[in-house]
Amino acid sequence: MRCAALVAVLLTACAGPDDAAQSAAPPDRELFPTPARGLTFPSAPGAPSDLATLLEAFSACTGWTLLAAPWPGELADRQLHDVVRQIPPAEVYRFVEAQLVEHGYVFTVASARAPRLLGVHPFRDASAADVLANAPFVTEEELADWRTHPAFVVRVALQFDQPETLTLAHHLRDAVSDQETRQVVVIEGSRAVLIAGRADWVGEQRDLLRAILAR
Repeated sequence: MRCAALVAVLLTACAGPDDAAQSAAPPDRELFPTPARGLTFPSAPGAPSDLATLLEAFSACTGWTLLAAPWPGELADRQLHDVVRQIPPAEVYRFVEAQLVEHGYVFTVASARAPRLLGVHPFRDASAADVLANAPFVTEEELADWRTHPAFVVRVALQFDQPETLTLAHHLRDAVSDQETRQVVVIEGSRAVLIAGRADWVGEQRDLLRAILAR
């Protein structure tokens, strides 16, 4: 197997109800503390690295065990050219998540307890449906932390007081071109809106709705 840290198993076989509840905790305070050391690449300077190698290094420095829904060979085919070779501890998550998103993948928390497990999933087209449907619910307050982790998918339910909320939410939903990876659900009979997608995008839509309705 190309990547020893990546095990080809289904995320749903590993996650239980308690794990799902824990995965919705504010990430920076509980799930993703700054690693004790930074991230280095084992390949020679100037040589391209692949996504599988990057994730092996990420696993080693953060203590997360990675469960790969795509075969490790697929990840090894994703080449990373001209990447920075030394990543300081405070930048490890940001750097790795940016690379993961660029290549069309996301993380999911399979278990927040030891052994800590992260799933690696393709997040594009129809392959995103299960990830989106099983994304953890977070509160609006927790979203402020989660949105700094763009390689994670979340759902948030927003409550509004303004009567024009549903009309605006319908327009926002209609403007979403990628329905497989992003959702805006208008809850009829209330002034509530459910938004699901990558955490950074969900945060942006929340800001947009709040800003418009505040006028």
